[in-house]
Amino acid sequence: MQALKTIQQYSGKRQRGMSVIGLLIVLSLAGFLAITAMKVIPMYTQFFFSEVQH
Repeated sequence: MQALKTIQQYSGKRQRGMSVIGLLIVLSLAGFLAITAMKVIPMYTQFFFSEVQH
């Protein structure tokens, strides 16, 4: 019973939010997706509109 009380007491103190490493990972992933979208969308639209016109 004492162990459960100790776990409940300290569990809230350790979880304070996103760490700096976690933030860097999320920002890196968002940047990668943004760069990929910027490269793929123009190729897709050019291919799509060239197929429609011909």
